[in-house]
Amino acid sequence: MKILYFDCFSGISGDMTMGALLDLDIDREAFLMELSKLGLDGYKIEIQTKTVNGIRGTDVNVVLTKEDEHERGLIEIERIFDQSNLSDRVKAFSKRVFREIAAAEARVHGQPINEVRFHDVGGIDSIVDIVGTAI
Repeated sequence: MKILYFDCFSGISGDMTMGALLDLDIDREAFLMELSKLGLDGYKIEIQTKTVNGIRGTDVNVVLTKEDEHERGLIEIERIFDQSNLSDRVKAFSKRVFREIAAAEARVHGQPINEVRFHDVGGIDSIVDIVGTAI
């Protein structure tokens, strides 16, 4: 069994996660082809190799190309996954992540999980981050 451990002592973003995973020798073109199966428009992916303070890494940036109505609910986000051409494994992982976030939001706001409205995390940027990580 192989284990990948992230020591996120000060946090991590979806862009950083995708960059770190791409640094594991994932083919960038294959990654982008899989991500296109999400079937969403309104964004583009910029991938660059950068060196900062002598340390090389892959920088991934999700750039929105149009305004996003980003206040979606769990059912809407799961529908996006269900209507996509993503693999079943990627769909399942992505749904699991959003269900965990929805469960936490539901507890905090004292409402049923299906009534939770995601604000920033419901945006295309966050959806692409999570799906990209799943890929």
